[in-house]
Amino acid sequence: PAEISSRNIEQNITARQSKWTAFLTRGHYSIGEVIMSNNTVTKSIDKVKPHPLYERIYSVHGPEDVESLQELIERDGIQKAILITKDGLIIDGHRRWYAARALGLATIPVQVAEASKDKDYAFLSAHIHRIKTNEQKAREASLWMPYEAELAKERMKAGKNTKGTSRLKEGAK
Repeated sequence: PAEISSRNIEQNITARQSKWTAFLTRGHYSIGEVIMSNNTVTKSIDKVKPHPLYERIYSVHGPEDVESLQELIERDGIQKAILITKDGLIIDGHRRWYAARALGLATIPVQVAEASKDKDYAFLSAHIHRIKTNEQKAREASLWMPYEAELAKERMKAGKNTKGTSRLKEGAK
């Protein structure tokens, strides 16, 4: 069997992109594995913090990177709520948060997500459609590897046809 590689993971992620679409169901919707309420609330900007994977994958944005976004927020306000976990960790909306902080906003609109797996998985799922550099794709792929390995184990246990998909070497954990 072939080893799981970054390329295999990227192919799996790309295949999933076409399958994971937003849908409305009983006041909640799902993007990938992130479940959110349709309710937007206002939260103190100091109670919200960036997800550590954001800096690790995409780097911290400097003032010049959010300058045009600041102008839009100053003129029109924050048009799309920032997606956060129950404890205030940003899943999606880091640039909006950085721009809002730079503008000195005291509160921001947020939607609270309940991740069906874990916070890192929710973060990665929320950024699946993001345009990325090759370097960012490689960093992201390395973080997807444990999840893909688990899925591969489940497929092998279930005896599903895995032809053309990533497989684990026997004994790899």
